[in-house]
Amino acid sequence: MYFPLVLVVVLIALWLAGGAFYGWMARLYGWFVLLMSFGAIGVAALAVLCIAGPYWKVIYDTLLQPG
Repeated sequence: MYFPLVLVVVLIALWLAGGAFYGWMARLYGWFVLLMSFGAIGVAALAVLCIAGPYWKVIYDTLLQPG
């Protein structure tokens, strides 16, 4: 039931993380900004999962997929 939510959050987080990594590789900013952006992306993704769906229910339905 929550698989589309998790899929969208993961895809957007990977897209943002890829952009941050590209910026670091292109020497637009340093490693500290890269790590801070990874942390911010992770916190934002976790916040969306906790707000949009009950966190443990999302993990249970997505990863364990009870049959």
